[in-house]
Amino acid sequence: MTIKIATIRRSRENSANNSPRKVLLPKAIALPLSIGHSDSAKRRTEVSSPRRSDASPRKTEATASPRLPKHSITKQEYQSRYEENVQIDLNKFTTQRDKIINDFILSEYHYIQTVDMTLLLYKKVVSRFSESTAQLLGHLEIILDMNTSFYTALKNRIKEWTPTSTIGEIVSEYIPKFKIYRGYITLAQPGIIQIDKLRKESSEFMEVLDSCIKEQSQFFHRSDTLVSQLTQPIGRIPKYDDFLKQLVAHTEQDHPDYQILKSCVNELKVVKSAIYDIIPKLKPPMTIESYNKKYEDQIQFEFNEKRDKIAYEIYSTETTYVQNLEIAMLIYKKKLFEYESYIQPLIAVFDIMQIIWEVNSTLLSQLKNKIKNWSNQQTIGDVILQLAPFLKTYQGYSNSYTDLLKQNIIENYKTMNPDFDKFLHDSISHPIAKNLTLESLLIQPVQRLPRYVLLLDALLKETQIEHPDYELLKKAHINIKQVALYVNDAEAIAENRTKSLDLQKLFIMENDVAYEVKPHTLFIQEIRVMKKVKHSWKPRLLFLFTDVLLLSHPSSWDLVFKTSQTDIRYKITWKSDVSDLTLEDIPDSKEISNAIIIKAPVKSFYVRFHTATEKTDCINLINNAISKAKEKLLSRHIMHTAVTAAPWVPDELQNSCSICKTSFSVVYRKHHCRKCGALVCRNCSNREMIVSEVSPSYTVKVCTNCWETK
Repeated sequence: MTIKIATIRRSRENSANNSPRKVLLPKAIALPLSIGHSDSAKRRTEVSSPRRSDASPRKTEATASPRLPKHSITKQEYQSRYEENVQIDLNKFTTQRDKIINDFILSEYHYIQTVDMTLLLYKKVVSRFSESTAQLLGHLEIILDMNTSFYTALKNRIKEWTPTSTIGEIVSEYIPKFKIYRGYITLAQPGIIQIDKLRKESSEFMEVLDSCIKEQSQFFHRSDTLVSQLTQPIGRIPKYDDFLKQLVAHTEQDHPDYQILKSCVNELKVVKSAIYDIIPKLKPPMTIESYNKKYEDQIQFEFNEKRDKIAYEIYSTETTYVQNLEIAMLIYKKKLFEYESYIQPLIAVFDIMQIIWEVNSTLLSQLKNKIKNWSNQQTIGDVILQLAPFLKTYQGYSNSYTDLLKQNIIENYKTMNPDFDKFLHDSISHPIAKNLTLESLLIQPVQRLPRYVLLLDALLKETQIEHPDYELLKKAHINIKQVALYVNDAEAIAENRTKSLDLQKLFIMENDVAYEVKPHTLFIQEIRVMKKVKHSWKPRLLFLFTDVLLLSHPSSWDLVFKTSQTDIRYKITWKSDVSDLTLEDIPDSKEISNAIIIKAPVKSFYVRFHTATEKTDCINLINNAISKAKEKLLSRHIMHTAVTAAPWVPDELQNSCSICKTSFSVVYRKHHCRKCGALVCRNCSNREMIVSEVSPSYTVKVCTNCWETK
């Protein structure tokens, strides 16, 4: 196996080593850039270094910015660093330990790239607006230097990798240097608060941010906001902690790297504590007292006109939505820092939620002023149009939320940590929680954008063309729909997950079948089939999910096939993991047509379809689900081959015993072997034994062939 390596060329006069740097990448990248940046490659000065007294005065701009180290990489260098590729043989990277190291180095590369992109896009244009933000970006550049050096040391080590190679001494060398993150975290809140203030007060600053986001989307194919990028370093140290713990767990105790890695875990714990002990001292964005006071005096109006009612509904639902975002942050966000780095993805979701809250709080404030001064000629399209570009933050939220569901972070950590489970349970009864669970709060931003589209569509239909709000609403409606396209996938997954949970409420588990829909499970399709039950074919339903296939029959078939009412309950009589399934096509004959065998552990069976098209569609659908389930297992390095039970041969396919060939009759009846599924007579099925595929605890009827070959 080979992996492409892209060469970084980073010109720095203060670097002792001018040799090219190679970055581990899944594939080569070439980015067409038109982003302007400082072409100066002069020696940079430390942030804390005072200006020399004998230095000649510098010319300053009208709006002075603090003297900071200059980000020396230019747009040409940024582009050229991905152009040259070499190959490195990684066939020797076969163990789980090797994979963890390789994945971490890739993660470190992508982190460096994101920080580089942030400085390239924002440092020059944002520094002139805010001194605190300029200091934050200056500190970010110091972090970039350190992390680039750390990454290079790791990358050079894996180039000559052997099973006994170590990286512990490299990590140990850099752990004390990680303390520079403390300074960054200290500067983070005032810098981000200043950005929010400028965004509300300076139209020029808003134009600059919007321009940077557009350029980022065009050239980097990302639409992260400045604030979301600036929050990434805050969560970086917990990622190192998680990496080291995983590495120790997958390193043999007699490996030369084991003891030093264990020491690194303890060293990082001390450094991490020193870095993050400042977090509780940071002023929270709100308190429960300010929350209660804020929503004491809500506007209550009664409107007669339909347009006026819709406008008020936009305001009232926005109020509820912003309230719920504040509830989530007040109850959960600060508490999450007390738990392990495992839930860092959940903390990242809350970081973006706070940005969304800031945007929507501004929108709510402006809507409130509009409703207070409502008249027949009042407009609200201008308010929504002004803030529509900032709603693109929802894309970052939807991506993070989707990742949270895929990794099943919340449910897994509830199992791992009973205190966390108790905290979530107790939080529902919090005085301001309104009995809302964490999951129900997290999904609300995903659901909000489609609601905007529907409300604006309704408002536009009730607004006359000559009304001053018509053109504004039309533009706002188009912009919101475009923003909503960014989160379509996350919305579909959220709706699917809700449907999956709703379906589970209708399931009645029978025959010792146990199943609970997992948060990351998606419902694929309900499939109607005819299943052979004793001597006849009975209608049944298959519920296909991404991880499991369920066999059921509802309480009333008249309801299913005639009235389709929603109060049906489904009796689940069989289930199998999708990854364990195998389908076998049965050729059509006079006795049976449009049939397949569904093979699985414990039980396999024949099913029939009404048409050949239904049969083909079902085979394709289930086989596709099987392939994806097996790929998922393979990606986690799980090799899995299931032993399936033999299906029972349908009665109409045989008229005589498969062993002694005696013809069946009313007296000489048919029997099925529980091991091979063959149709046999009574004399040829008078043995019993344990069949592990059916049950490991009791004996079942088998044919003489299976008995003799046991």
